[in-house]
Amino acid sequence: YYQRKPNGTYGNELEAFISISCLDDPGPIGIAAVDAQIPIFTKAAKRFGPGFGYGYSCALWPVKQAKRVVVTGKGAGPVIVIGTTGDPATPIESSRNAAKALESGIFLTVKAEQHTGYGVNTCIVETVDAYLIDLVVPKNGKVCE
Repeated sequence: YYQRKPNGTYGNELEAFISISCLDDPGPIGIAAVDAQIPIFTKAAKRFGPGFGYGYSCALWPVKQAKRVVVTGKGAGPVIVIGTTGDPATPIESSRNAAKALESGIFLTVKAEQHTGYGVNTCIVETVDAYLIDLVVPKNGKVCE
């Protein structure tokens, strides 16, 4: 989880995740706003709520967001985006929206309960491999069960 290496040192993945998360959000909300959220989180989740309410890292983040860049994939060939119905980390709607945002996005659905869809079943493996190896573009909206 913290990327401890065999020599006892650590990678910077956790720090990178925090900085990316803070800069992807609309912006620091401020300490007072974070404080106001704590009772709301605590009411919803008595045991864990207080811990989730303390988002001071982003509230105190010293760097302002740069202007957002709109990614359209203009001029790119077909771009496959795979969404998994039961992905605990990436909601399928987020994957679907990513495909829609791309001019040449092809959205594939994998019915599975896990993060990432490639390798889940023969359908998705054959579909992706056919595209990457033989340049066979799959039908947008294909569902692999």
